Amino acid sequence: MLDARRLRSHLLATLAVGLLAACDRGSPEPAPVTAKTTKQPDTEQLDTKQPDTKQPDAEQPDTKQPDTEQLDTKQLDTKQPDTKQPDTKQPDTKQPERPDALDRPKRPRPTCPTGHWCGDASAARPLAKGKTEKLACPEQLKFVQGVNMADPEYRGLEFIREPILDVSATQTKRDAGDDDTCCYRWTIPCPGGRPVLDARGELVRPALRAVVDHPETRARAIAGWLDDARSESASIASFERVVAELRAVGAPAELVAAAAEAARDEARHTALCLDAARQLGARDITLGPREPAPPRPANLVRLAVDTFVEGAVGETMAALAATRAAARCELPQIRAALLEIAQDETRHAALAWQTLAWAVERGGAPVIEALRSEARRAGAALDPEGDDARAGSAEAGLEPLGRLEPAALAEVRRDVWREVIQPLLAAVA
Repeated sequence: MLDARRLRSHLLATLAVGLLAACDRGSPEPAPVTAKTTKQPDTEQLDTKQPDTKQPDAEQPDTKQPDTEQLDTKQLDTKQPDTKQPDTKQPDTKQPERPDALDRPKRPRPTCPTGHWCGDASAARPLAKGKTEKLACPEQLKFVQGVNMADPEYRGLEFIREPILDVSATQTKRDAGDDDTCCYRWTIPCPGGRPVLDARGELVRPALRAVVDHPETRARAIAGWLDDARSESASIASFERVVAELRAVGAPAELVAAAAEAARDEARHTALCLDAARQLGARDITLGPREPAPPRPANLVRLAVDTFVEGAVGETMAALAATRAAARCELPQIRAALLEIAQDETRHAALAWQTLAWAVERGGAPVIEALRSEARRAGAALDPEGDDARAGSAEAGLEPLGRLEPAALAEVRRDVWREVIQPLLAAVA
């Protein structure tokens, strides 16, 4: 939990210091004056800007870098009482209704992307985990050594999380007269870069082929690293789209430049993930070409919501997940790669939160309402009990290889949502 609070402190300090300069540069009025002040984003700038903003963090300048623990305790004091004391520094901004909007879901956590596969029941049964069936389909699948996953009938099926029967989709098949097809879904852990989604909300990632001849635990670890490589590669296109979207809405040059740098980071992350898979024994890896991210309407509200989902949530969780995976990894080279990824993902998360704060500054109430609505939607879409129950059934042995167990990933989501995202969203919107 302490690592989550340190992450929160770092991101809050970034918001309090660096963002104020970006907001000024993004405003049309005194651009020449602010161009100088933003080169030195230190305590002087905080003192002059802080009273006008929505941030209850006037105490932060002294603690920006020297001591994350010290910042940490201050944030606990300032953020938690907000739900009961909206009158400390916030009455003159749009804050009074904030606690209701954010706290109504029961400790909401964001959802990660999901994968889907439908296939014949005869193809699903060799992969069945247990003997329980519903709608003549196994209720859960698992990776089985010896089953040829390169067979075309398994195309699209992944075992990063054990697939569970999608009852609704399978029932739709039955209602249409199809008595043989079974549909499954699984959650793709959020760590692994900023996702690219198509118009239907499905993940867009390059294809990948590799040879893996190892026992199940190591094979699952390799599959995780290969899957992360696909996600990181797709994230290059995602950040390239972010660059275009930021330019289209007139964002400050600093945010645009940081997004372009993030795209280069993701290319490096792709190579690190592929190297980790090779170190664990993967052979003949071929990563297909990545597709450009589909264009989206360029407006401030849409940009804010997409940034919240893909960046503020996804990148923040990726940063903490990589940090915890590094702490538990027993392989020095992979541990070093995880620490490098964690550092970069923390910068990407900071970029997302800076972008949100600028969008709120520029767009006002419509942006704030859209962000709060998305936070409520994320909470309502969760299945915390089922999610944790499935997580607890995973086999041990992944973490020494640099992969968090599903239960640990569920804990990352809980801690990030409670300790980082809720306080930061309260500070921004």
